[in-house]
Amino acid sequence: MKKTLLLICFTILTNLCCLVINAQTVTFQYESKTPEGKHTITDSQQDLINILNRHQKVYMLEISMASKVSSLNKSTFIDKAVITNDGIVITTRLTTFNLNVVRSVNRIFVVDGFPYQSNGKTYVDYRTELDFSDGTGVYLGSFDKELMCSLVDDLYFIKTQTIAEANDKELARFNSVVEKYRELAAKPQPSEEQRKYIVQANAAAQTKDYKQAIDHYQQVLKISETSYPEAYFNLALLYGQESLFDNAILNMKKYLVLKPDASDARAA
Repeated sequence: MKKTLLLICFTILTNLCCLVINAQTVTFQYESKTPEGKHTITDSQQDLINILNRHQKVYMLEISMASKVSSLNKSTFIDKAVITNDGIVITTRLTTFNLNVVRSVNRIFVVDGFPYQSNGKTYVDYRTELDFSDGTGVYLGSFDKELMCSLVDDLYFIKTQTIAEANDKELARFNSVVEKYRELAAKPQPSEEQRKYIVQANAAAQTKDYKQAIDHYQQVLKISETSYPEAYFNLALLYGQESLFDNAILNMKKYLVLKPDASDARAA
């Protein structure tokens, strides 16, 4: 009897995924928010693990970001999820996926509800999508609406709080660097090597190759964090173009720490 039920569930899930991939109608949508009653990243991580480890409740489906094509033979219920130093490792009977929420490109996490028909009855699949800059992606889904809403709230809290804490730590470190910079009678000027990267960054930005421009400006700052403050301002704009708003805000704060009286400080 148990095997029969599992077979029925998997058959429904497979048919569901086939229908959802091509579905155009969304009958339900929920945007993530800060969950109530959770005050630490650990709280949300544990809650997320508890949700993912509910037997036969949440499924995972890997996707190709290039074509948004899903492979049905990789779609199955989650067997186990564990917290690691690099995220959350999700295991199914067919695959293993390292879900690093912080590295996702999602600003918020959205649950979409997709209706489908089976045996004359209407069901709703609730699904959220996580995308990553390396071109990978994953769907997490369930028939349980409340469960999925709690799941995306946890994802949102983990990501925003982790980034906020890391940025606060980085800004504190940078402030100590700037204190030493202000004590210098002669402020450092950009080196020839830095000027080379600046020219390359500006050229890349002109062609809208923002990622390359970001890489060049980061090279400028590796050589010296204080000799070319405008690098932080330009990085803030470039990260904004890439929708990496947390990075944009951090770099704008660094710019204002270095040049609080700059003519463009008010605009920043």
